[in-house]
Amino acid sequence: MGKRLNDYKIAFMGQTGRGKSTLINALFGTQYSTNSVVECTTYINTATIRNFDPEIPYEAVSIMDTPGIGASLKKDVLYKPYYLHVLDTADCIVWLTNMERTDYADQTFFHEYSSEFKKDQKLVVCLNHIDKFSPQNIPTGFSSNEIWDEKNNCPTPLLNHFLYDKDDGRIEYFREKFSDFIPVPYEIIPTNALLKFGIENLKKAIFKL
Repeated sequence: MGKRLNDYKIAFMGQTGRGKSTLINALFGTQYSTNSVVECTTYINTATIRNFDPEIPYEAVSIMDTPGIGASLKKDVLYKPYYLHVLDTADCIVWLTNMERTDYADQTFFHEYSSEFKKDQKLVVCLNHIDKFSPQNIPTGFSSNEIWDEKNNCPTPLLNHFLYDKDDGRIEYFREKFSDFIPVPYEIIPTNALLKFGIENLKKAIFKL
């Protein structure tokens, strides 16, 4: 009888439309179905992939793509057993959000499920779709509303301002709004899954490299 693979279990969670499936495909080369309009994931999709990266100390990685939160009150109730299952079994939770400050559903989830997180569970907040952002107020010193440097495939200084600034930045805003809701330490990693920006940083955070 064969030996069980020593795997690292990663659950991808967050509101519907945050790009969980696209991000998983960028990270692991999988082919999960993606659609920016229609909800694609209505149950837990699990894939176990053999690991051949010597920096990652596991024989395999098990990926759990979960139904999105906040689609409707009825669906949040329907999907609750799935959420409880992944919170109980995952070694790492990757929580997806984006640049828009519509965090009520996320706050509600962490408030309701805070006691279900395990103390030794890794939590990484992935700030995805960072290129899908149109700032209404341009701060002094910035003359352009361009937010993505296509030549270098990275954020422009303007977008970096709205990512990292202490007053205008999305990262600081997230930390401020979630300080009372998230029960475990976490990192925030900005990504652009479609353009594969930030993917290596996200991998390092997920696997504690």
